[in-house]
Amino acid sequence: MQKLVAQAPRVAALVEYQDRAVAQNEVKIRVRFGAPK
Repeated sequence: MQKLVAQAPRVAALVEYQDRAVAQNEVKIRVRFGAPK
């Protein structure tokens, strides 16, 4: 999977990462659309 991270002011990058398993007391939510405010 990839995530969008800010590496510096006004510098964004897509970074590969491994998704961790969901614990029994957690819920995974997948967002289709998002926007920074």
